Amino acid sequence: MQQISAVIITLNEERNLENCIRSIQSVADEIIILDSYSTDATLSIAEKYNCRIVQEQFIGFGPQKNRAIALAKHAWILSIDADECLSATLQASIQTWKQNTPTHSLYSMNRLTNYAGHWIRYGGWYPDTLLRLFNRQYARFSDAIVHEEVVFENGKQVQKLKGDILHYSFPFIIAHLRKIVKYSRIGAESDIKNGKTCSYLKYKFVPIWIFITQYIIKLGCLDGSAGWKVSYYSALAAKRKYGLIRKTLKP
Repeated sequence: MQQISAVIITLNEERNLENCIRSIQSVADEIIILDSYSTDATLSIAEKYNCRIVQEQFIGFGPQKNRAIALAKHAWILSIDADECLSATLQASIQTWKQNTPTHSLYSMNRLTNYAGHWIRYGGWYPDTLLRLFNRQYARFSDAIVHEEVVFENGKQVQKLKGDILHYSFPFIIAHLRKIVKYSRIGAESDIKNGKTCSYLKYKFVPIWIFITQYIIKLGCLDGSAGWKVSYYSALAAKRKYGLIRKTLKP
């Protein structure tokens, strides 16, 4: 049987963490929490489920997740965010996979996002296919501060598992706005560090194109008012990031 180390990075995740842990208990042989000094009940929840807890300062999403992976006992890594859960179908898929000899080193799964009580199935948000189960001998996270992704050796193929990661990222619209403020700042700082600039035309027109793409071309309108909000705030996030870049680099 294959053994899995589930890794989760946290900062004040008391709202989400228990549901996340409960959804992975049946497939994970150990659960590692790499916490960035939470001040809420995050640690007590992790202790309740006998997770292995390590605390370190946050250094960016990619590097932080790689630190968590380095703490794992097992070669197989299941990376999951605290605001995510495995669906029953995905749990069953992983349990079946564990009973057999792996045919691949990398496994992906779809992610379905819940936005203020609505499941978002259009606008390019679903299926949001992510590589989350992998053998760490062949893969790791990129060093990106934000929007990190799993990178792996050339030639390795990715197998898809049935079932969804259920993503409860935005319980309220205000949570989305807070995330826009946080991620636009981190994204702008990362782009500036990497030598990227932003023209006036990009600042003005790319956010408009993002809205048109998500809401019209990718049928976000079929998600109703939630689809409009997702498209609008996605455009707003881009405009805020580009605005911060231009403001910082202004002569």
